Amino acid sequence: MRHGDAVKPVITYAERTLTEKGKFEASAARVFLRMAGEIPDVVMHSAQSRSKMTAQCVAISIGTSNPEGILVNRDDMEEDSPPEEFLASAVSDFGRTNKTKTILAVGHMPFVQRLASLLLASRPTLMDDFSKGDLLAFSSIGGGRAWTLRFYMTSKQIKDFYRLYLDMVASTGA
Repeated sequence: MRHGDAVKPVITYAERTLTEKGKFEASAARVFLRMAGEIPDVVMHSAQSRSKMTAQCVAISIGTSNPEGILVNRDDMEEDSPPEEFLASAVSDFGRTNKTKTILAVGHMPFVQRLASLLLASRPTLMDDFSKGDLLAFSSIGGGRAWTLRFYMTSKQIKDFYRLYLDMVASTGA
């Protein structure tokens, strides 16, 4: 997942936080993932504030009072991080255990673009558009040696879904 919309740099680039739109995008992704049954066991994020805030919001979908317990700060998810190294490390760290089945990685451009392209076509430069709040899901085949795309939801599709969900909740009082 690409992090939600963030404020323009005021102090430092790394300290950019989510805008209200970005918080809405993260909340929408959280509800979509929960309703789709895509509950991550681990939520990885970079050290940058906007990535961490998005990850924290989505981690609430786990239903635990301590979403911090599943959050993992990764130094290999920055804009210029090699996706091949991240993927090998993530599979090594989490993909070979019986406990970890679903990993959500919340990152930045062009890293998430190159990671998605690597998973889709085994080369890091295929996808040329990946908007803030977009979400892709892959399944591992053969312990991380190959991947298959399960779904791709744009931020707009997720936000439209979330608005329908909020309308349904409001009309039913649930």
